[in-house]
Amino acid sequence: MHPILILATYCSIEIQSYNTDVERWDPFTGGASSVLGTLTDMTVSLGRTFIDPYTEYKRQRRELKEGDTGGSVNSPAGSAALAAGKGLGRVYGSITKGTLVDLPLALAEGLRNVPRLYGAEADDYGKVTDWKSGTVVGGKVSSRFSCAMHSTEICPLT
Repeated sequence: MHPILILATYCSIEIQSYNTDVERWDPFTGGASSVLGTLTDMTVSLGRTFIDPYTEYKRQRRELKEGDTGGSVNSPAGSAALAAGKGLGRVYGSITKGTLVDLPLALAEGLRNVPRLYGAEADDYGKVTDWKSGTVVGGKVSSRFSCAMHSTEICPLT
C-alpha cells in the first residue's frame, strides 16, 4: 500500500476557517477605516502615476533599439504620457470609489452596530454574496423598517 494512503486512513486533516469579513464596531471606526483605506488606495495609485511612465519609457526605448518603429503613440514619450494619464485615472477612480461606495457602506455598517454600544444585540440579516442574496437581505431590512414605521405592534413579517 502507498505510504500516503496509509497516512490518509489514519490521520484526519482539519482545515481551520477564518472570518475575513470587515466588521465595523461603530460609525466612527467604520468611517475612519474607510478613509484610511481610500487614502492608501489613492497613495498607491499616485505612486504608480510616476513609476509607470518611467518603466514604459524604458520599455519603448528598448524596443526602438531593437528596430521596431512606430508613430507618436508608440514613441517613448507618447507611451510615458499615456501611462501617466492612466495613473491619474486610477487616482481619481480610487477617490470616487472611496467616497461613493466605501465610506457610505462603512458608515451604514457602523450605524447598524450602534445597539451593541449600549448592550443590545444588533440585527443580523445575513451575508450578501450575489444579487439573489442581496435581494433577500434587502427584503428583510425593508420589511422590518416598514413595520417599525407604521405600527407599534409586533410585525407579522419578522
